[in-house]
Amino acid sequence: MTIVHEAWLAGNLIRWHANPIMNVHRQTVAEHSAGMAVLLISLFPDWTKNELRACITHDLGEMGAGCDMAGDKKRANPVLAELIASAERESLEALGLAGGKHSQRVEFVDKLEAYKFVELRAPECLKLLEWRDARAGLVVAARLLGLDPDDCGLPSRHDAHGQPNAQAR
Repeated sequence: MTIVHEAWLAGNLIRWHANPIMNVHRQTVAEHSAGMAVLLISLFPDWTKNELRACITHDLGEMGAGCDMAGDKKRANPVLAELIASAERESLEALGLAGGKHSQRVEFVDKLEAYKFVELRAPECLKLLEWRDARAGLVVAARLLGLDPDDCGLPSRHDAHGQPNAQAR
């Protein structure tokens, strides 16, 4: 198998496989990466080639590392998370795809794309504390990046926990 084929194949890895609720909603790494790229270009007119490269390649190392680790598990197991991240970086280097630096904007669209996917495929999950906290963090991050949360698909008719705002009714 050539490096080019391995790099392409890595995009076909299925996301959310370790999440018992979300694993029934098929999304490939390539679909997630494309969604991130669209969000980057749409939200940041001054996007850079480096940021676009990071959006497209950032998760391709998961195949070489042999796994993807959910965000809550990464926070609970930082040592294991760093070992996996290191294996992912080595895999990206072996594929010749290293070099896309994660800016705050790339980190934001990574999380926003995941949130929007859950919103589309499993909106009932957004009531869970984990996703309410994720939404609140996205609203804060959007504002810090100079974005209006409404423009990011995080309408102000919801409070910081993703619940309908009584004033908006």
